[in-house]
Amino acid sequence: MIENSVHATNATFCIHLIALPGRRRRPQVRMLFVATTDVHAVYEGQGSWVRCMRWIQKLPFSCINKHDLATAKRELGRDRYTAFPTITASLFELESIGLQRVDREPQAPPIASPRTAR
Repeated sequence: MIENSVHATNATFCIHLIALPGRRRRPQVRMLFVATTDVHAVYEGQGSWVRCMRWIQKLPFSCINKHDLATAKRELGRDRYTAFPTITASLFELESIGLQRVDREPQAPPIASPRTAR
């Protein structure tokens, strides 16, 4: 139940956009949403610039305007990195648009006891 309330609570994130090496015509972008408030979470998405911008625009509290997007695209092409300082979203909203949470340790398979291993 606590996990569900954390997923529904809005948090503030900084969005980092990193250009991946490869094709220049439709470059791939790695997008990281890093929580900057009490919730400790990092979400990742990867795709074209257009796909990443669609993810951001699907968020209900996205206040990034066209001028900010154009500036970010120029910076990404020049420096291969750009960031949006703050955006508000819940963990549920980030997961619902297709982003993957990457700050958790992968679950290890259970260790078999010596009696069941025979």
